[in-house]
Amino acid sequence: QDNAMVYSPVDEFPVLEDPPWGSPPKGKATRFSVTLTRSNAALPLGWLLDDLNPGVLFIDSVFPGGGSVVGCHNSIVSEELRLRQGDFVVAIDGRAPSSASRDSFLAGEGEARIEVKRSARYTVVLDSRGEPLGLVLRGKSKGSSVYVERIDDGEVKRQAPEMSAGDRIIQVNGSKVSAGAMMAMVRAGGKLRLDCVRRPT
Repeated sequence: QDNAMVYSPVDEFPVLEDPPWGSPPKGKATRFSVTLTRSNAALPLGWLLDDLNPGVLFIDSVFPGGGSVVGCHNSIVSEELRLRQGDFVVAIDGRAPSSASRDSFLAGEGEARIEVKRSARYTVVLDSRGEPLGLVLRGKSKGSSVYVERIDDGEVKRQAPEMSAGDRIIQVNGSKVSAGAMMAMVRAGGKLRLDCVRRPT
């Protein structure tokens, strides 16, 4: 089924930090490690992770302000080491992450070493012209990105062959909205600008 989507009703979520478009440059990816410290068990983590990409955790959102584990980290490190929407967590304390490690991450006080993959970002411009796009998408109820589960025959294959299954869509037509809203915009078709993050390899 064209433009098939799996989704739960959207919940309210806070305004997110702007993604730094153009960093890293298109076609390049970087990998780095950081240590996150939770000095107080009541301190929020300050991010939203999902496990839609197999074998990694995707940083779907980083909430603004310094009153969180991620916020404190981002306030004291250089820009290239700041965690941001679109990054992938590829290891936690030397082990491959999972939904279980996501849920138990820094459950109390302590620190964790995480390895991060910052994939290349790219933009595609499409015009569905009333034809099927061929995108099969998934999203989380509180998420602000969309996972490209599959690309069937359609306008995406014809107009944007660089787009691949496993990539993430994080903005549609320049709008920072929920995953559900992005799916609705893609389903509506017409002229679309999709800001994407390449899947980790």
